[in-house]
Amino acid sequence: MVPVNNINFKNKTILITGGTKGIGIGITNSFLKLDANVIVLARNKPSRNIQSKGNAAFFVECDIRDLDSIAKALKIIQTRYKKLDVLKRNIQYRCGFGVSRRQIVKASRQCNRFWITKPIY
Repeated sequence: MVPVNNINFKNKTILITGGTKGIGIGITNSFLKLDANVIVLARNKPSRNIQSKGNAAFFVECDIRDLDSIAKALKIIQTRYKKLDVLKRNIQYRCGFGVSRRQIVKASRQCNRFWITKPIY
């Protein structure tokens, strides 16, 4: 495994799920400091823009439990970015709470059509 500080993230496109609070905002800020293009998916818009060193994250509202929300987010992202270099899944969900295992598998497949990326190191 290559240490992160030995990888050039400048102009790489990073997608972070749940990147607006807690550990996620720390991950978001870390990539922003490395001059990456950061996309943040979350259910709720942050109270203020997430930025570091003059580099701001691009927020897309998305509830990963909802297939329509995922599809809408993908369309927004695909119109703005040609590819993703890194996908950081900072949130996860489990069956229950109104989400079936089948829905989870379907959502994962839907995302994977766009998330296919190659290692950047």
